[in-house]
Amino acid sequence: MPRLKWSSILSLHHSPPHSCLYDASIRVRYYSAKAANSPSTTLPKPRLDYRAIAENAIYKSHNAFNRKAPLPVGAIQSIERLYNRQKELSNLLNAKRHAQSVIGDRIRQARSSNDEVARLAALQDAKQLKVDISQLAHDLAEVDNELFLLASAVPNDTHPLTPLGPESAAVVLSTHGPEPVPPTPLRDHVTVCHELGLLDLEAGASVTGSSWYYLLREAALLEMALTNYGLSIALAHGFTPVTTPDVVRSDIAQRCGFQPRDNADPPATQMYHLSATDMPSHSHPELVLSGTAEIPLAGMFANKIIPSGDLPHKLVGLGRAFRAEAGARGAETRGLYRVHQFTKLELFAVSRADQSEGLMEEMRRVQVEIFDGLGFPFRYFDLLPSPSLCDVILITISLTEDF
Repeated sequence: MPRLKWSSILSLHHSPPHSCLYDASIRVRYYSAKAANSPSTTLPKPRLDYRAIAENAIYKSHNAFNRKAPLPVGAIQSIERLYNRQKELSNLLNAKRHAQSVIGDRIRQARSSNDEVARLAALQDAKQLKVDISQLAHDLAEVDNELFLLASAVPNDTHPLTPLGPESAAVVLSTHGPEPVPPTPLRDHVTVCHELGLLDLEAGASVTGSSWYYLLREAALLEMALTNYGLSIALAHGFTPVTTPDVVRSDIAQRCGFQPRDNADPPATQMYHLSATDMPSHSHPELVLSGTAEIPLAGMFANKIIPSGDLPHKLVGLGRAFRAEAGARGAETRGLYRVHQFTKLELFAVSRADQSEGLMEEMRRVQVEIFDGLGFPFRYFDLLPSPSLCDVILITISLTEDF
């Protein structure tokens, strides 16, 4: 069955560049030859706000702790130290490069005045500057890499209204629909689907493996009907339809902050990597199956300058989501729960920072309209507690059905 997941907002700030992903969830090839004149697909290195982390080390540490982010011990303090070292090295390097730029004048002046001693001294200084600049550039590159790796693991800030504690701390603001029917094993979705011939897990296991499946008959039609239903409501609210690629560069996924947590020891990847005969390179980058439609939707705007007056861009993306879902398995993974592939319809918006919360409310209204139209009993949670948030999310609201 499809999962309809909504409300991802990429908020654009003027300076420094920074993105906030708002997220709200509803639980419900061949390689082609590269054209000769195709534009370069190399993206510049992401710019992270090291200064904000260094100047707010205590808050960032508490925020990472509350979100159970797997940061190394002392990571925030190391970022502060490395940031100061980066500034120091950068200043030294700039000073050496400035000295190198003017040393030619000393050599020319000494030559014009036939001062051989001064000319040789200037040449010796030029040689030493070249060595110093090379060493400083090497040291700065090492610090830059270490600083980037540590800062990339720091989770996004958390909305001030987000509660702390377990998921039970989430606040139910409203309930909708009819009274839920009391649960019974007779209404287990796997049992019902088998009796009606709607689901074939055995064939999925034989063809691909555990947690892969075939939808049959009315179940296949139902998936398409739900997708079209969600699309129709999104279109009525001014969202532009997009079908997304299922394969993305691993670099794009990492830039989107898609690093699902895994509790295995050691942690296992939750993304499917496409293997190739050649090692990843500029012409053949590493590719992964998209874990969420948010990744290719965000990638549409990579390395682009969008005029402020053109915002917001509101999209509704349809794609397949692939999750390796490594880790322990239990009752909640039976049947169509936590499968490796599912259809996903995603509301996504690119906006100015001052527009993001208004868009979040608009998307919430779309969610409620969709569920109200289906006649499902469901609850609207205002916020999910901070430990439930993945690293890039500022705030999460959730509509949970009660079947």
